[in-house]
Amino acid sequence: MENKSTIVTILDSKQHQANQNDLNQDHEQYYPTKLGYFSYRPDYLQFFNTPRWLLALLCSYGVVINMVVFGFRGVVVPQIEKRFNMTSTSVGSIMSTMDISGAVCGVLLTYYVGQRHKSKWIGYGMIILSIGSIIFVLPHFIAGKYYYRDLGINNNTQSNPLCRLISSNNYSDLCSSEMQQSTPWIYPLIFVIGLILYGIGYTIHYNVGLAYIDESISPNISPIYIAVFHMVTTIGSMLGFIVGGIFSNIYVDWPAISIDLRPNDPQWIGAWWLGYLVVGCIIFVTSIFIFAYPYHLPTYQKCKIKRHGQSQSANKALVDNQYGKRWIDFPRAFFEIVSNRIFLLAALGLSVDQISITGFITFLPKYIQSQSGASLLTATTLTGTIAAASTAIAQFGSGIIVKRWNLIGSKISRFCFYTCIINAISAFILLLSCDNPKIA
Repeated sequence: MENKSTIVTILDSKQHQANQNDLNQDHEQYYPTKLGYFSYRPDYLQFFNTPRWLLALLCSYGVVINMVVFGFRGVVVPQIEKRFNMTSTSVGSIMSTMDISGAVCGVLLTYYVGQRHKSKWIGYGMIILSIGSIIFVLPHFIAGKYYYRDLGINNNTQSNPLCRLISSNNYSDLCSSEMQQSTPWIYPLIFVIGLILYGIGYTIHYNVGLAYIDESISPNISPIYIAVFHMVTTIGSMLGFIVGGIFSNIYVDWPAISIDLRPNDPQWIGAWWLGYLVVGCIIFVTSIFIFAYPYHLPTYQKCKIKRHGQSQSANKALVDNQYGKRWIDFPRAFFEIVSNRIFLLAALGLSVDQISITGFITFLPKYIQSQSGASLLTATTLTGTIAAASTAIAQFGSGIIVKRWNLIGSKISRFCFYTCIINAISAFILLLSCDNPKIA
């Protein structure tokens, strides 16, 4: 009797293996898993057709993208204010359009791309992002050269700081008109269009890129891959602050130079546009690499079977509804997500956290300048180093903690809650400030 049961078990195992081989062959027939372009998929290129090389490529993209999203943003805000005569509120509202477009388009595009060729869509996102970067710098070229001494008083040229230092009646009318000058509507509109496109490209890279990696690796090592992705991409934030600070020491009308202005002059404006232009060109040229990756990596089927096995061992039915093929299924998919209380609370917590982080990073260099009198390069370097180092340590450390103690479900929620409490307490240090300097 035992021999019969053993034979049946062996036969079932062989049948399962045969069915699995047939499934893999069918999958490769409909979705080629070889890396290459069109029909050119040589064997020597398959060395790069692994999750590790995909992670390396997406991380390199993330470094360059985060230079703009979290680095250049804080550097260009005070310079755009002066160059285009805008208020901090106006510039902050313009910068927020990138986050708004990413939030709105991110949900729709992630749903649509879920059942499609992810690597190609990541490439499309890179191209959209590069176009957005180039559009964002167009106001610099439309506005013409920067004139920092344009107030005529008795046929003599006076500088703008007179509006802040002189209060005599002779200059009151002139200064009032100078301060009330409005910015042409075309400049904010171009900024908004560029940031909307950048937000769309950034969202595709972030959401679809992580999904593309996650489906091709074992669920046991998925936290490590995701932690490495976040840790490496935060380097871009630090580089963005440092490189943006270096560009701020280059005159705004580069390659022209200023004869009588220096970077520490209040009227000085750096080449805020140069970083966006360089990043846009780099991303556009290098986007060709991601197009070489297949619909699924060779490890996809193996990892999918392992995930099914884990769900069965946990007595949970893993149902693949194939969302993304029809837009009519979007409300149902959206309802399933928001009805997950753990995910919903985590998303709400992250949203609240990002409100403070985004505003903090955007205006921190300007805050450091006003409080300490440091140069923009010093303020941006300090901001980037501290922000990138702390974020990288936190991202990688959290991945290690989740894997080491096997945190799942409610355990991860409690872990996030405790870290948010620590973050909220530490924020009280910002109450320490210097008195504003008195101007006679």
